[in-house]
Amino acid sequence: MKNISGGVDCKFTNFDLISKMSSAIISGPTTDNNPNLPIFEWTSALKNLKHKGLPEKFDFGWYLASPETIKDNNLEDKYNFK
Repeated sequence: MKNISGGVDCKFTNFDLISKMSSAIISGPTTDNNPNLPIFEWTSALKNLKHKGLPEKFDFGWYLASPETIKDNNLEDKYNFK
């Protein structure tokens, strides 16, 4: 059996976010600033690989992880770099 695995997981913080016990987070292969990188999908070539519990398409933006956004699913948690 081939061992195929990989992924990207990033957490970013700065002084302002640290003071709020927060960080900006993203998961999945990046497509930012590169038109040659398609959004990763479990296409027909990969559909036979087990990926239970994973989304069919990795098209995520940056999110804010903070005590407030983790406790309350109704809070806006998209993160925009200024």
